[in-house]
Amino acid sequence: MFKQKQQGLVLFFALIALVVMSLAAVALIRSIDTNSLIAGSLSFKQSSMFSADRGVENAITWIKTENSASLNDDDSANGYFATSAADARALVDANGFADMTDTQGNTISYVVQRMCSKQGLDTDTYEEKLTNCLFAPGPDPGCKETPDVCKKTPPLPTKQIIYRITAKVVGPRNTTSYIQTFAF
Repeated sequence: MFKQKQQGLVLFFALIALVVMSLAAVALIRSIDTNSLIAGSLSFKQSSMFSADRGVENAITWIKTENSASLNDDDSANGYFATSAADARALVDANGFADMTDTQGNTISYVVQRMCSKQGLDTDTYEEKLTNCLFAPGPDPGCKETPDVCKKTPPLPTKQIIYRITAKVVGPRNTTSYIQTFAF
């Protein structure tokens, strides 16, 4: 039989295959770690969105308990602004009213903006308020006296001014979420 000289070629290919398999194993481990981090971050983000609802509810309660005359001017100590001119996200970052921390460690802050183009309006007529503010849809209060006129023209909004509430939640791992809603 033939006896061939072995030159170690199989050993060379086996070492290359071992290096390739080691690199694939490291890549798989890193991929699993990355997926775990992403899943954890998504759960923190979802938790912070639920916490933002608490800030919105507190803002709505604050609006309802305030005297309507005090809603005509800014009250930055309570995160309230009587006009909609400023950027809501910048306001909540700088002047957000923050007194809430939930059980997950999320810090909740919010600002409320009245959807009007100018402050005041407590002495303005109804028509002036219509041109300066955004109102909730609804029937015109004058429709009760003259229902035949209301059938011919679309009804005007009620006197319920709309407010924009922007809530910011900062949670674990620097998770930051913003939620915005309108209330009247």
